[in-house]
Amino acid sequence: MVETLQKVGVYIFGFLFIFGLVGSTVLFVWEGRNNLYYRPDQDLDARIERLGPKGDLAIAVARFPQNKFAKIIYQREWSTQNQEGPLMFPMKQLAGVFRTQAALILVDREQLSLEAPITDTLTDVPPTFEGITLEHLLSQTSGLTGTLDAGNPPEHPPGTVNQYAPINDALVLRLIEAASGETAQAFIQREIIETLEMKCTEYREAEQGWFSCVEDVMNWELDLYRHNLIKLKTYLRAFKKVGLANGEPSRFSLGWYPFEYGGFRVEEAPIDASTNHSILRFSERAFSLVVLSSIPREELDARQIAREVGLIYMEREMPYPDRIKDKFPLLGPKIVPTAPEDANTAE
Repeated sequence: MVETLQKVGVYIFGFLFIFGLVGSTVLFVWEGRNNLYYRPDQDLDARIERLGPKGDLAIAVARFPQNKFAKIIYQREWSTQNQEGPLMFPMKQLAGVFRTQAALILVDREQLSLEAPITDTLTDVPPTFEGITLEHLLSQTSGLTGTLDAGNPPEHPPGTVNQYAPINDALVLRLIEAASGETAQAFIQREIIETLEMKCTEYREAEQGWFSCVEDVMNWELDLYRHNLIKLKTYLRAFKKVGLANGEPSRFSLGWYPFEYGGFRVEEAPIDASTNHSILRFSERAFSLVVLSSIPREELDARQIAREVGLIYMEREMPYPDRIKDKFPLLGPKIVPTAPEDANTAE
């Protein structure tokens, strides 16, 4: 009798175990089909198609997991013209990231100094520039305004006020040329473009500026995480806000604009009014976005697009996503496909 009951118990336990296993598997598959199928790349595709950009637009998203190779997880271009090969964009002010990196390469080689007065290297600038350093120029805290030709003294004492001025960029180029003994264009071409094998990036004399494609810019950005061209200590300093004379942090680091977004510290490449591109870095998560656009900013702001794309991929990881009040003013609400065959079906 006891043996019979034991056998019955074993059979019942086995039946319940198998029933539970099958049931949980069915529920998992059902749940996955209906709720877990969400793919940010497909959602982004659908949102951009819904937006209908009237011009050239290119977006790349990449992640650099710890102890793993960097990976571009999304890359796509939209264009209103028939063009073979990658879309080429005038970099304009975004090319400042090359200029900053070139200066930091020379700092690592001890051919330039972040702290030394620029008059030690540039002997032909006005003596009123004596208190200005390379750090002031890169962090837009030199106090200078106007143009280099005017030679006006600093409007504010160096290191006291954040104020963007093109003269800062012009002086950085002069420092690169004085320290390297060649044009800034030639130095950047050899030390950055050729070293990183950026195949579609070129300097066009007629337009007096750099042109590039989204894949090249993203590969350049990913190289920052590898620290191949600048040392780790220089990399860390480049993304640290510079302190002002009153003890407050400035708005800029060395060539970048750090700010808080959804609880993450992110860094953005500064641009001017003529430039509608964006490089946005979630460095705490080794996650980066590049958005290049030929569309006027008043029609489609590339910086806002980059932030919204970042939110599509990173919202679940953000400590405080609710701090972002208007999350998708350009891309609109989420589009969630429920199955592969329904990939274009709105939620």
